[in-house]
Amino acid sequence: MNFTLQLFIELCIGATLFWLLSIKLSRVDFVDVLWGSAFVYVGVRSFIHFMSHSWIACLYLGMIVLWGIRLTTYLLMRMKPEEDKRYKAFREKYGQNRYWWVSLIQTFLLQGILVFFVSISFRTFFSSYLTMTFFSWILIGLGTILWIIGFVYETVADYQLYKFKIKSKGICNVGLWSLSRHPNYFGEFMLWWGFGFFAFSSMQISAFIGPIIMSFLLLKVSGVPMLESQMKRRKGYENYYQNVPSFFPRIKRYKR
Repeated sequence: MNFTLQLFIELCIGATLFWLLSIKLSRVDFVDVLWGSAFVYVGVRSFIHFMSHSWIACLYLGMIVLWGIRLTTYLLMRMKPEEDKRYKAFREKYGQNRYWWVSLIQTFLLQGILVFFVSISFRTFFSSYLTMTFFSWILIGLGTILWIIGFVYETVADYQLYKFKIKSKGICNVGLWSLSRHPNYFGEFMLWWGFGFFAFSSMQISAFIGPIIMSFLLLKVSGVPMLESQMKRRKGYENYYQNVPSFFPRIKRYKR
């Protein structure tokens, strides 16, 4: 069987199995935790299938695994005993009698399909025979630098938000959150373009499919727009909104 088709089927089967688990647990929010882990699975499967055992391929796989494990760990730490309010709202919208099957398509299969398409960048790199040129080294260097900046930036932003929520309520406006309203998403944005430029060392334009999709999701769909709609209801949002840029950070700090 073609590896691409096989991987697609595996992701759909995995999504379905976790959907069945969500019915038993009566909560679907753990699907967020599976996001990073799913990319680790795709990265490892692609690495093994294409026998990509050069040190450059090992470096790329290490970047995928480190990012996925960090994100999964952080989201596990952030999980609450009760189901996330976003998914509670979906349950109320569709009704308990319908949501059990709606969640299969809307949440689990959709995530599996997104992982499949976003990870095209990974499969592009691992399936390619690299002819190392000076330009290839520039792309690998640029990709690595962008990835490091993005990884550190979103890690620090997540840590600052985590510490803020332990002690305070309302709008987090300290540290990196004083430079933009969504520094964690900006870090994710940088990281994925790092993945893209690194993979483009294969000289295949499909390396940029993942970063393009992720940028669209972060800026237009499930990232900034969804979180902004929640933040509007919090005290101090209007002042924060007027003084702090949404996505790209600025040097001037927010004055509380």
